[in-house]
Amino acid sequence: MKYFNTCLHLGQRQIKDTSSKRWLVAGILTAIVCVPFGLGAATMARAAGKDAKKGNAAAYKKRIRQSKVFSLTGIGLGLPFITAILVVTLLGHSAVTSSGKDDSTFVENSDGEDTVSAFVESSTSEHITVSTPEYKQNQISANYIYLGCFEDNKPRDLDGDEYNFGDDLSVENCNTYCSERGYKYAGLQSGFFCSCGTSYGSYGELDQDECSSVCAADGLECGGFYSNSVYRTNYIGCYENDREEFDHYVDLPYYEFTPSSCTKQCSKDGYRFAGLRSGWFCYCGNYLDRFDEAPDDECDWGCPLNSQLSCGGDFQHSVYNTSN
Repeated sequence: MKYFNTCLHLGQRQIKDTSSKRWLVAGILTAIVCVPFGLGAATMARAAGKDAKKGNAAAYKKRIRQSKVFSLTGIGLGLPFITAILVVTLLGHSAVTSSGKDDSTFVENSDGEDTVSAFVESSTSEHITVSTPEYKQNQISANYIYLGCFEDNKPRDLDGDEYNFGDDLSVENCNTYCSERGYKYAGLQSGFFCSCGTSYGSYGELDQDECSSVCAADGLECGGFYSNSVYRTNYIGCYENDREEFDHYVDLPYYEFTPSSCTKQCSKDGYRFAGLRSGWFCYCGNYLDRFDEAPDDECDWGCPLNSQLSCGGDFQHSVYNTSN
């Protein structure tokens, strides 16, 4: 028996393990780009090492082959996926930074306070833009009312949504952006920055020469350094419709349903007001006094393709002025 065990031990030592550690490392690296296949490759390589110690040549070769297949497949699947993510990330970063290609900057310093610098003439200045989702303007027919030049500070005077338009800032763009989101006031600052609010003037009014920046998109006044050119948007407010309804219904396709499209159609049909309800319905009318005003937070329905827009409530209308 002792002789037999000695022979068996010598037979086991004849299997030279030259691959299991190498493919174990390959499996771990594969897991970086494709976890399931990387773990499978590492598991098979580890098992192959155990088979080599037991002297099981057939099992050893089989598991090494399986480890190779897992690793190569994982790399083949994972690398294109990682490459695609990197390309999308780089393109997105390029799009964001290109919006700051003018000489205006919006930066945040170490103590958390932001600083708006209007038209900084420096080729070495770093441009850091406000991080906001892409905004596509929908033109609407409306006469926005200019309210004056007002000081801004921290916290913001207009403390609602905000957007960095860069060279695309215009009075129309900023007012449309704010009114579609259910804000009554829009502020343009430093020639590129737009902010929205339900109130304004908390820091006081300034002389008109403090709002001397110019909007690149329309050549109109666009605020100044920590000063807002404030406008009254065409958003009127949230109104109940439990007893009364508007005079005219407009059937808009869901992919075109926005406050802008509803307001534009009501204006075209000759009505003074547009009302959006339940995220899907567009109404037009000439009389608003028969409706009771509701709190703005009751008009909490978004629009079909953009939940950030104000498209009424369960039994409430988000009402807009068509300027007719």
